[in-house]
Amino acid sequence: MIMIADDEGDVLDTLKSILELHDFQVIACPSAESALEQYDLHRGFISAVISDYHLASMNGLRLLQEIQQQQSSIRAILISGNPPQNMPESIKLFKKPINYDALVDYLKRQKLT
Repeated sequence: MIMIADDEGDVLDTLKSILELHDFQVIACPSAESALEQYDLHRGFISAVISDYHLASMNGLRLLQEIQQQQSSIRAILISGNPPQNMPESIKLFKKPINYDALVDYLKRQKLT
C-alpha cells in the first residue's frame, strides 16, 4: 500500500488515479496530520509514502523522517520543485513537474505492486 500526502487536491487526486491505474493500493491524505493518522491506522501495510515538500503545517521532509523513525524499511519519496539541500539518502527525490512514468517505474522496481 502506498500513502500520498499533498495538500493540493488536484495533485493528490491525479497521483492517486495514476497509481491506481497501475494496480497500486493508495491512501490519499490532504495534510501531514492526516498522513500521520492514516499511518497509525495502517501501520505494517504501508510500504511507501510519497509527500509533497510544501505542506501547510509540517514540511514533507519532516513528515517522511517521522514515519521512517517508526518504520525504517518504508520507502520515502519527496516531491518538490525546489528541494531542500542535503537530502537524506533514505529519501528519494522526484522534482516537479512530476514525471509520472518515472515515479511508477521506481515504485515497480521497489517491488511495491
